[in-house]
Amino acid sequence: MKYKIIGIDLDGTLLNSFKRISNKNLNALSAYINRGGIPVIVTGRSSVSAYKYFNKIQKHSARKLRFIACFNGAYIYDQLENKEYKRFISNEIAKEIYDYAQKNKLTAWFYTERATAKKAVEVKGYRLFLTSKFFKNLNLLKVNPRADISSYKINLMSFSKQKIAKTFEELKKIYKDKLVFSLSSKNLIEINSFGIDKGYAMNFVLEKTKTKKDNSIFFGDSFNDVPAFKACGYSYAINPKNKDVCNFSSKTIDYKKNAVASIINKSILEKDDGKQIRLIATDLDGTLLENKTKEIIPSTVEKIRVAVDDKNTYFAIATGRNIDDVKLIVKNIGIKNINNCFGILNNGAIVYEFKTDQYIYQRQLTESMTQIILNEIKSLNASKKFGNIGCYIHRTIDLKKLKDKQKTELYGYNLKFVKTRLAWMSSSFTKNNWYPKNFNEINDDDILASACKFVIYTDSPSNNAKVFEHFKSMQLDVSVTTSSPTNVEVNANGVSKGNALSFLSQRLGININQVMTLGDEENDISMLSLTSNSYTLKTSKVVVKNAASNVLDTKPSYLVGEAITQKILEE
Repeated sequence: MKYKIIGIDLDGTLLNSFKRISNKNLNALSAYINRGGIPVIVTGRSSVSAYKYFNKIQKHSARKLRFIACFNGAYIYDQLENKEYKRFISNEIAKEIYDYAQKNKLTAWFYTERATAKKAVEVKGYRLFLTSKFFKNLNLLKVNPRADISSYKINLMSFSKQKIAKTFEELKKIYKDKLVFSLSSKNLIEINSFGIDKGYAMNFVLEKTKTKKDNSIFFGDSFNDVPAFKACGYSYAINPKNKDVCNFSSKTIDYKKNAVASIINKSILEKDDGKQIRLIATDLDGTLLENKTKEIIPSTVEKIRVAVDDKNTYFAIATGRNIDDVKLIVKNIGIKNINNCFGILNNGAIVYEFKTDQYIYQRQLTESMTQIILNEIKSLNASKKFGNIGCYIHRTIDLKKLKDKQKTELYGYNLKFVKTRLAWMSSSFTKNNWYPKNFNEINDDDILASACKFVIYTDSPSNNAKVFEHFKSMQLDVSVTTSSPTNVEVNANGVSKGNALSFLSQRLGININQVMTLGDEENDISMLSLTSNSYTLKTSKVVVKNAASNVLDTKPSYLVGEAITQKILEE
């Protein structure tokens, strides 16, 4: 998609005269988001009112929105990272503006952090009652100049256009290198800390998403949108309030109704069919790796190299295993374009980025939940209700220790039994694509910290099914799945390969239907059902085949090579 980022102003641009988002605009935004685009609400409004529209768009779409920028960029929230970025006008300068407003009989709104937390704004003005009549949904508080009134943004208002024009010029001279001023109308001045405007917000998003300026568009209608016009590669002035705004935009649209929808549909979506595969996400055991040898056949290795190194396709190994094995496998494949590689680990509890050598997403079990699960495993094994049971725990691996080539420490319970199951599953457990590990019997509660996943082993498929149903019936706040006939896997609630893949594709700005997914077991269903380019084996369980859009009559490892040939190499 050429335009990976679109920034959208609210009032006068996305919203209609009733201050609503029309269904046509909602549908167009939803299609853009689901195709992999990243829309950003960039508004002078407070976070209180802006979030109403953010949530409306998100509810209408299959994928989550990432960014919202309020107070002209003084407050930016990144939902994927769950981080807030804030910039304030200092308390000292805010009080100077307060004194100026009082002297010149201007109504002043102070968007302090304290008031915003109460869904309010602090107001100074001789027309407080009249102002409240126009903004019935806002909680208006009287400014206390003796308190800290450092603010995200300050608005100065007057019914006199001449007074606003004079104030605008005076304050610009006084605070030339300290504040930013913009006229959103002839009766309203918006004031932010120096360097903060809608252009700052868009540059922040472009940098965060590693997007080039030419791959972004901004929709706006007033002078406070001009900095964003300049920050983006292309811009539309939608029915501008002042025709001089047109001098700064790439194009002017002289109609208002559903303009955003019309532009998105005709200029963005129609020009991008979204069919090219940009990310391969494959399961390991039984999919990329052969069942017995745990190796990748040479022809598949070569096709992965061509796809990633020559075609610049992203490559993610989505597995129940941890980062130690995934790094070893990627190394064994011999991929040169390592910056395009990722690990979706522990059934989606962790996403690892090779480029930065960092975990970019984590969802761990709480220590209390880890203790509950471990106690239940011990109790079941002691009773022999479902035969022999053992487990080991996947913890978040210290990347520095891994870099120093230290062995991975695996802690478990009833490990003698667990090792017999592992040996039965693969005679090549320690030879091919398994990083060296030390197995330790659990004897210290400290190891319960940073647990990502339990791998529970049973002695037969029938007992495994019973253990699976047992943990499901406990109604714990966890996710329970399986990746073989004799194991049950437990993660934190909401953890799945599909959710982690959704995070990764959105972070990369990739339409989910530009993702190829491959798997063979129940813990792969969440990612197989995400995209129309999903593959499994004819020998997979019925429930897995029902989730995949393509079922191939082939063997593990061959499956990945054949799918790459079909969707990447032959097109």
